[in-house]
Amino acid sequence: MNFSNNSSNDQDKELLKRLEKAEKKFDGDTDKKV
Repeated sequence: MNFSNNSSNDQDKELLKRLEKAEKKFDGDTDKKV
């Protein structure tokens, strides 16, 4: 989908950043448990 406004694109980037951080944090937690 192509949105005319860039705000939606910025939100997607923010969500991606949060997802990446969450995944890294989760990986760290699992490493500690093992």
